[in-house]
Amino acid sequence: MDEYQKQYQIKISGMTCVQCQNKIQRELLKHPGVVEATVDFKKSSASIVYNQTMTDENRVNQVIIDAGYEIDANKASKMDSVNRSIEVLVSIGLMYFIIQRFGLLNLLSPNQLVTTTMNYGMLFVVGVFTSVHCIAMCGGINLSQNIQIDTNLGELGTKDHFKKAVPLRPAFLYNFGRVASYTAVGFIVGGLGSVLDFSLTLQGVIKILVGFLMIAMGMNLLDVFPIFRKFVPRLPAFLQKLKPSGKNSPLVVGLLNGLMPCGPLQAMQLYALSTGSPIKGAFAMLMFSLGTVPLMFILSVTSAYMSKKFAQKAVAIGAMLVVVMGLSMFSQGIALSGLNSTSFAQTEPSETFAIDDTLSPQIIESTLNTRSYPEITVEAGKPVVWKIIAPEGTVNSCNNRFFIREYNLEVTLKTGNNEIRFNPEQTGVYNYTCWMGMVSGTIRVVAPGSDAVIGDTTPAPEPPKPAGYQIPTNELEIAGIKAAEDNKLYQEVKITLTDEGFSPAVIVIQKGIETRWTIDNQQTEAGNFELRVPKYATKLQIRSGENLLMLYPDQDFEFTNANSQYFGYIKVVEDLETFDAESVKNDISQFETLIYPEETYQSNSGASCH
Repeated sequence: MDEYQKQYQIKISGMTCVQCQNKIQRELLKHPGVVEATVDFKKSSASIVYNQTMTDENRVNQVIIDAGYEIDANKASKMDSVNRSIEVLVSIGLMYFIIQRFGLLNLLSPNQLVTTTMNYGMLFVVGVFTSVHCIAMCGGINLSQNIQIDTNLGELGTKDHFKKAVPLRPAFLYNFGRVASYTAVGFIVGGLGSVLDFSLTLQGVIKILVGFLMIAMGMNLLDVFPIFRKFVPRLPAFLQKLKPSGKNSPLVVGLLNGLMPCGPLQAMQLYALSTGSPIKGAFAMLMFSLGTVPLMFILSVTSAYMSKKFAQKAVAIGAMLVVVMGLSMFSQGIALSGLNSTSFAQTEPSETFAIDDTLSPQIIESTLNTRSYPEITVEAGKPVVWKIIAPEGTVNSCNNRFFIREYNLEVTLKTGNNEIRFNPEQTGVYNYTCWMGMVSGTIRVVAPGSDAVIGDTTPAPEPPKPAGYQIPTNELEIAGIKAAEDNKLYQEVKITLTDEGFSPAVIVIQKGIETRWTIDNQQTEAGNFELRVPKYATKLQIRSGENLLMLYPDQDFEFTNANSQYFGYIKVVEDLETFDAESVKNDISQFETLIYPEETYQSNSGASCH
């Protein structure tokens, strides 16, 4: 180093990956007067040698700032950094609690993803609907690759900004990478479908690994807890050679993103596996992946026109969501791999009792809901017949299949009645989980003669509370029976929804005839209204104007709005011509309206609304 050269070290914040390191190093070496520049992502530092006759430290530092990063002089105090870390952890904790508590990932998944007879056009449609799930699972990763915080783009909305920004390229590369990866995986699993399958334990291990890497990636995007930088995998040398300028990063991330395990993707991989053909498997995955592109592409393109401040917030929110998804995937992996099984849950020594086939089996009855599996208690040494009733709409793409490791059982649930048989010999508490590791339940096996209650021991939901509302009975809406073109009978009823409630509030229909129920929403405040039916655990969105609901009545039920402000009642009679109107009014006037807890309801597409 000659007398005109000077070396100095600086700390850099804002680097989230090795590509940030490479970008800063390239920009520094392009600056006139910089002789050497070595940037270290893991240490958040740079060592720079420059010629003092051509530049100075301030101008060199400005190169780093112009690249979208910060140097030590611009960093907040240590206390501010601690406070920010606490804020990030609290935000992540709240996100994780909401997702786990309310089962948001389950709600984002379609009720039925695929069947083995589904045509390729339908696979594309499935991809379109599944892309909502993709945005939740991978939106943060998507944004991180497409939001470029670059002061050289000019002010937002100016000619320079739109002239220099290139939003289509990263959006195209990211989505092309995903599609290519999906298709390649379809080719592989389709070709090996007749001899290979993904074991439950292997799925669990993969989810644990990917979950941890997603947590590390999200923390690095948030620029907190530098220790996670040690766990970010470096790209192989041959992949780095594909992107010497760093502009192909979205393609690589898209390729890797397509390999991440998630519920809908795993379901499609199983479908490709079932084809037993590499060509059919690849084409099935291609059609599915193309269906996921539109929403993801829109998210990519619009992100490039965000202001720097807004872009930073968007990346932060996306990064926190990546961490939350990583935590969720990690916990699913723990469940799938069996690491949370009886060996960890056991608190008492187990006992073994031989099965006595001469004894009558224990009959256990449970009812399925969308967000959790039943908890049951059975007696050891006695056969079990477990009957699970799955009401319409409760079986979805996650809870439709579960595994009981201890009894080597794989159970596929269907709407209606399901029967499971097993022989419990050893006492203990055994966890079982859905095939995605997102929904779980427990089986407690007790010794014969135990004081424990045998049967379904799922905690009872919160009881409903009196609403204190009396349904108006001054007017009845009586169905009119008509004949369709095929001479099949149907009945029609119509009520109006106003700011005062339902009018009429009582509907009388005949049992066993298809009903076309129109609700004319005339509330003064525009927007959707939520109709809730406690008996069927259902809630439906009712928009302004007329809404048509289809139902096939067999019993009475009440209905209400989301905040239980007003109620209505449907009375099902054997014969519309002979029913006693005054008796109906008297019965309903004595009906006690109740406010049911939120857990009672689920989004349900069983009824159709037009």
